[in-house]
Amino acid sequence: MRKAYIAGPMRGYDLFNFPAFDGAFSTCVGLGYHPTSPADIDRLFENWIDYPPEDFVPTIEDFKRFIRRDLNFLLELSPENGDAIYMLTGWESSKGARVELALADFLGLKVLYEDDLS
Repeated sequence: MRKAYIAGPMRGYDLFNFPAFDGAFSTCVGLGYHPTSPADIDRLFENWIDYPPEDFVPTIEDFKRFIRRDLNFLLELSPENGDAIYMLTGWESSKGARVELALADFLGLKVLYEDDLS
């Protein structure tokens, strides 16, 4: 099955934009992809039930850990399999999403933009 990595803004959004990532997950499934969401990666590795704790303030070490994990998931995708990156609305303002898009471009992955699919 084709895979898709969801990229988009998190910092500065209520609940770190997890609801948008959750909605994109469903959209990707509807498009025939098996998606990977940074929100779900965070839930898994940070043991967050639904959302980050309200008082969570990430440090630079947190950001390094997050981007390292996320890029490793993205590195597992392959253009030969028809894999893609799905860019959430507002991705342009996210340093992390821009890094993820640059890696996806380097890997030759298909790029899907939420704004184009709406």
